[in-house]
Amino acid sequence: IKGALLRLDWGVALLVSMCLIKRQHYKTAAVAMAYASAARVFPLIFLFGMGAKPVVAALLKIKRGQLKKLPDFRLLLAQNRRYIEFFVTLLVSAGLLFVLTLLGRGSIQDWQDFFVKIGLHNDIISTTRVGLKYVLLGPWSFAAKPGAVPHIRVEAYVLQAAFVLAALSCVPKLRDYETIAFSFILVFAMTAPTFYYYVVLVVPLFLFIPRIDKPWRFSGVAAFFLLSLVAYIVYLTGLWGLGEELSFVLSVLIFALCLFMVVAVSVYGHVVTERDEVPPVASSNRKGWHANTTW
Repeated sequence: IKGALLRLDWGVALLVSMCLIKRQHYKTAAVAMAYASAARVFPLIFLFGMGAKPVVAALLKIKRGQLKKLPDFRLLLAQNRRYIEFFVTLLVSAGLLFVLTLLGRGSIQDWQDFFVKIGLHNDIISTTRVGLKYVLLGPWSFAAKPGAVPHIRVEAYVLQAAFVLAALSCVPKLRDYETIAFSFILVFAMTAPTFYYYVVLVVPLFLFIPRIDKPWRFSGVAAFFLLSLVAYIVYLTGLWGLGEELSFVLSVLIFALCLFMVVAVSVYGHVVTERDEVPPVASSNRKGWHANTTW
């Protein structure tokens, strides 16, 4: 929404949280993420990768027989301390924010109204929303009345499950901050936000930007800018008005972008070690600091 800068507070908080994770400030990052989630709720989906990563790592160790004795589990907890601190801080911060809303409004009615509204929007076909559901619907389904959506739910659930499995297979190859960016694929699969919420595309862009010297990451950045360019050309030319065709086309484009993210990480990513998670120590001189900013 043009000029409505204060409506983007959740997006700023989401970016700040991702950057703080990259710099190893997990508890502060959790506070920022709690604010973003309290403001719009759906940013919680961006935490899927962060939560799944230690679980997948533990399951892989069990499969390899590396977790057999109590000391092994104690070591595992020590290695995952940052995740524990993050999610505990997140829960406490979110709880405090929830209490503040109760103190300010005097009841939970606003929260109840919010979830009723979200459920209603989820079941109604709209010409101003983009998501996986709209890829399946196609432009020919928009003439249907509200309530005609359930016929694609089985297909939607199957594709959503596929996206979850793809995310689980990719998280071992992602740094902690990259799990936030990569989890955008689940935001796309699980929700269908209105057009202006796709300012959130700046988050998955950070899956590629930090190490843009890698060809596949440069290709990812190029894909994001190409998507933006195509969408802007469509807007300028009026090729598709604000209607079902535009919603379908944008959904397909972002669907392709999500597939690219999955394929790129699966093919070119490598399993991340604890050493990979620690940022390099910046040099005291400006030249040295600049040299380390590509991390």
